Amino acid sequence: MSSDLELEGWFYVGCGPREIGHYVWEHTGRKFRHHTINFNWCDGTLQYPSYTQLYVATFSRLGGYGKSALAWWDCSADKRPKSSSTILAPSLTMHPAEVLERAKGIFPWVFARLPQELVMHPISERAFGPLPRSHPHPEQITDQGET
Repeated sequence: MSSDLELEGWFYVGCGPREIGHYVWEHTGRKFRHHTINFNWCDGTLQYPSYTQLYVATFSRLGGYGKSALAWWDCSADKRPKSSSTILAPSLTMHPAEVLERAKGIFPWVFARLPQELVMHPISERAFGPLPRSHPHPEQITDQGET
C-alpha cells in the first residue's frame, strides 16, 4: 500500500462511498475540507460536453493547479442526469493510463461501482492515446485471435 505522502494531492470529485451528492474526497474516503483550496469548480466542467455519453473519459492538464484530471459522466452512484466523476492527480506529466491505474488503487470504491470500463474520448485519445482495457477491443479480434 502506498504511503500517505505518496497519496497526498490525489482527490476525487463526485459521489462518495456512501453518500449521494458531489463533494471533494481525499484518498482516505473523507471529505476534503480546506478553506483555501476549492476544487468544486471542476464538478461537471471537465467532462465531454454530451452528458448522455456515460463512462467516456476526458483528460486535462490543469497547469494553474499543478494537477491532471481524468473526468467522465457517471451515474453509477447518483442516477440523476449530469452526475459526474473527476480524478485529480498531483502531476502535470503523468500519462492518463497511469492516472487511471493509480486512481483504481487509491479510490477503489469509485471504480468498483462502475458498470463498465472507462473509454477515452477520441479528442483525448488523439492527444494521449487510449486507456488500457482488460479485454481486447472488438476491432482488435480477428479469426486468429487478438491483433
